[in-house]
Amino acid sequence: MKPITVINGPYSEGGSVKIERAYLVSPSIAMYVSDGNLWLDRVIPVPGRLFETYVSDAGIILTEEASGDAESLIATVYAALRSMDAFEFVTSVLLEIGIDLDRIPLPPDEAPTTGAET
Repeated sequence: MKPITVINGPYSEGGSVKIERAYLVSPSIAMYVSDGNLWLDRVIPVPGRLFETYVSDAGIILTEEASGDAESLIATVYAALRSMDAFEFVTSVLLEIGIDLDRIPLPPDEAPTTGAET
C-alpha cells in the first residue's frame, strides 16, 4: 500500500473538490475513508504526486460508519480481501448482500450447464 493524495470532484459545474488521503492498493485502485465511508475507487495519476478518481465510475463503499485510524482500517480490509479467492468472496460477501452478477465471463458459444449432464 502506497500513500497517495486523491482529488475527488468536481462532479458538476460549480461543484466542490475534496482532497483525500488514500492508499494505492494496485496501479489504478485506491482505498480511502471519506465522510465515514471506506471507499475502493479507480484512480488515474495526474502531474505531481496526485491521483484523481475516474469521473465515469462511482467506486464502491466497502464499509459505512468507518471509525478509528484510516490506515489501520484500510490495511485490515485490504488484507482480508487479498486473502479470499473469488468463490469465497462471492459466497461470503456478495451472497450476503444479495447482489446479482451479470459480468461473470463465460466461454463464448457455450451455454451454462448444471453439471448433471456428465
